[in-house]
Formats: sequence, structure tokens, C-alpha cells
Amino acid sequence: MPTKATTISPRPLGNVGAAMRDLDMSVQRVHELVESGRLIAFNIAARPSRAELRILTASVDFYRETGGKQALRLEWPEIFR
Repeated sequence: MPTKATTISPRPLGNVGAAMRDLDMSVQRVHELVESGRLIAFNIAARPSRAELRILTASVDFYRETGGKQALRLEWPEIFR
């Protein structure tokens, strides 16, 4: 019988919709978590006037595992692994 194990998403980045689905939250709440540093996100938009966020799935997984009680602290080299 399989046991519940911590898993890392096969995709390193997801869109806001994926974070909304995985955390069962509204788009506004996901944006609040990004602004507060609880989720790590990058704006990949070609034009600065239109945000196109990609969220580090490891930060979504960490948020879910810790119940949002702490932020995932990563240095740039760790983020790009």
C-alpha cells in the first residue's frame, strides 16, 4: 500500500491557475501570497504592462506541506536547480 510522501512537482514552474487549483484559493489570494513572499514567482511577460506570472511549484508544495506557516527560503542557485 503506498504511503503519503513529499513529492516535487514534475514541472518547475506553474501558472497562477495551477496554484489556484493546487491550493484551492482565489486568484487574489495567490497574488497576495506572491506579494508576501510565501510563494516564489517570476513575471515572464515580454511587456511590463501585462504580468504573466509563473510560480515555482516547489514553493506551492512547501506552502501546502507547512500550511503556510513559513516561507520557503531559497537562494538563486537553489531556485535554478
